[in-house]
Formats: sequence, C-alpha cells, structure tokens
Amino acid sequence: MNEQQAKTQNASAEDAWEQGAQEQDAQKQNASAEVACAQVINAQAASAPKASALHVDTQDASQPDPSSSAWVAKLHFDEQGLIPAIVQQFDSGEVLMMAWMNAESLQKTCQTRETWFWSRSRQTLWHKGATSGNIQKVRAIYSDCDADCLLLQVDSPGPACHTGARSCFFTEEVL
Repeated sequence: MNEQQAKTQNASAEDAWEQGAQEQDAQKQNASAEVACAQVINAQAASAPKASALHVDTQDASQPDPSSSAWVAKLHFDEQGLIPAIVQQFDSGEVLMMAWMNAESLQKTCQTRETWFWSRSRQTLWHKGATSGNIQKVRAIYSDCDADCLLLQVDSPGPACHTGARSCFFTEEVL
C-alpha cells in the first residue's frame, strides 16, 4: 500500500468513527428528551383539573414524550381502540385533515415527531406523506377537554388531502 492509499484509508476510518459518534450523540439526546417529556406530562396530568386539556410541545426538548403511559392512559379510545385526530397547520391555524389514531400510531407519532395514523379501510398504520413526500412534522399535540379527541399542530409542507388539495375541507355545504 502506498502512502496516498494509507492516507485515504485513515481518512475513511476517521469519517466512519466520527459519524458513529454523532449517531450515538443523537440517540442520547432523543432518549433524554423522551425522559424529560415523560416527567413534564406526568406533572401536567397530576396538576391538571379533570376537564382540562393536556398540551405537549413536541419541539421543546424539555417537554415529555406524549406517548408516556400517564398521558395516554387518560385518553378515551373508542371500542375499536381509535381516537379521532384533527390535523392543523401550526402557524396559520388552517384545518388540514382528520384521521384516526390508535395507541401504536400515537406512539410512533410521538417517537418520530411525524404523523402516523390508523387506516380503518386497510387495517394498517400509515405514515402521512411517506408516498407523496409531504411528511407532516408534529409541533404540538393537544387533547380536548373530554380526552376523546386529539389536535395535532403540524408543519405540513404540501397538500394534506389525497386529492392533492391543501386541506381535506374544501367542499362548502349550503346551510
């Protein structure tokens, strides 16, 4: 092996080591954020009046993982194990869509900070935007006063509706 090949091999090994160290740091940050999230949610749940909605800011690392058992246990899923989730653009307030979540899709949403729902027709989880590229980044999650409906505030880069419309709510009904 000549000197140039040895330098290239050493540089590649250093790059791989650095990338591995960065991945480990990211994993540690995610784990500590999830622990902190669980602590804040538990504190909110303990101090909140029964009819009060809970709020989790998923962009704030000091906030708890909204999938913590204390928070999820307060939610009222229907007999099929589902809860309606209204999706809203975080900065404009525009209502984008409504979908169903089960405990697993809520957990995946909390872990990835991207929307995951339960497809009642296909009987499977679906990652919103995985096919179109319009992945919704979750900014906050609220439960309503009865804990039987969720509001997900997201940053949605493109259409939310399967028709290609920005919002699923584009058909005006006559009153």
